[in-house]
Amino acid sequence: MKGGSGIRFPASRSGNGSGCRTWRKGGRRLWRGVLPTRNARHGMLYTADGMINIKNAKWKDDFSPIDENSTSYTSRVHTKAYLRHLIYSKEYLGAQIASLHNLCFFLWLVKEARKHIIEGDFLNWKNGMVARMKMRL
Repeated sequence: MKGGSGIRFPASRSGNGSGCRTWRKGGRRLWRGVLPTRNARHGMLYTADGMINIKNAKWKDDFSPIDENSTSYTSRVHTKAYLRHLIYSKEYLGAQIASLHNLCFFLWLVKEARKHIIEGDFLNWKNGMVARMKMRL
């Protein structure tokens, strides 16, 4: 895409697809913050081990933390059962907790990507991470 000055700017994609799809494009596209919050409002949570659909019945009696390895305090304190209850009850707090969790996950993901770029093993790390993120928990 060309700007008014003739300088080429990268194309922008606004929240279509998953984070994995953006990675397959080689990281050349800009990513805006729609994906983590929109999916969070609908009960989809990202973790380093895969994706959680918190609306599934299997989380109803799961009193473990949303993600004990998360950088988000709320994800380590609140349980999956509690978040599922909030999302099902259409409480705003549920969408807020889930959004905060997803935003913290993507911030962690970008920091990890930067670390692996510097270490020179980004491609191996990326391939493993994409495979894990595709898993449904």
